[in-house]
Amino acid sequence: VYAAPGLPRPVDLSMRSKTAALYGLPTIVDYEHLASRRFADLYVWMTSGRRAKSALSWIRSTHRVPRERRIFDLLATRWVVTGPTGADLPLALTPRWSDGHYQVLENEQALPRAFFVPEAAVVADPEARLRTLTSLEHDARQLALLESLPADGFLGRPGGRGQATIASSRSEELVVQVEATEEGFLFVSDQHYPGWVATVNGEPAPIVRANHAFRLVRVPAGPSTVAFQYRPWSVRAGAVISLATLAGLVAWGAHRRRSRVS
Repeated sequence: VYAAPGLPRPVDLSMRSKTAALYGLPTIVDYEHLASRRFADLYVWMTSGRRAKSALSWIRSTHRVPRERRIFDLLATRWVVTGPTGADLPLALTPRWSDGHYQVLENEQALPRAFFVPEAAVVADPEARLRTLTSLEHDARQLALLESLPADGFLGRPGGRGQATIASSRSEELVVQVEATEEGFLFVSDQHYPGWVATVNGEPAPIVRANHAFRLVRVPAGPSTVAFQYRPWSVRAGAVISLATLAGLVAWGAHRRRSRVS
């Protein structure tokens, strides 16, 4: 979902920036969005054709309309909420609903949130990578762009085909079913962000950053289940500290009881 800038004023509180998060709807922008630097870079490029120079560039870009259609599609942005005309959007979108104040437009070219990709290629330079992503010659469903060679050196094989279906999606877990004719990759247009881990058919699998800001996981030929879970080290560290503190309090209490008895 994308709520376009310039919505009619006064804006109904139900259409404020946090509406999507409040109702559990995925959105490509949020004024408290936990955006990585690379996601901010990608978003600024989509709206201005330039890389983000600072956090302020990212904040300003959230109030600009998208200009780069290829990145807008890669973000899996299917639904757009805008004013009665949608004239500010330089994109060809299909009107689906309107009440005279707001209208909902559909981006029929939006790519799926998760899809199979047969090959990957290394494009180390960030600007070259962003330019390739916006190029009409580039097909994101056939080639994923990486920052560096994966640890296992695997870059896929040409000609593979596959389908990906999201089996379940929650705030801290995503499960995708994949069926592929050849070994390749699952691409997910969720941010590559610290703390996320993945398994393929129950076995740990590395998550590679692809297409500048997103996730890519190697998958085998045939059926597979890819599960992403949010398991940041800070939560584990907090649990250890909490347990250690609790154990210390129990020991201190026991010591005081023994002291009183004696």
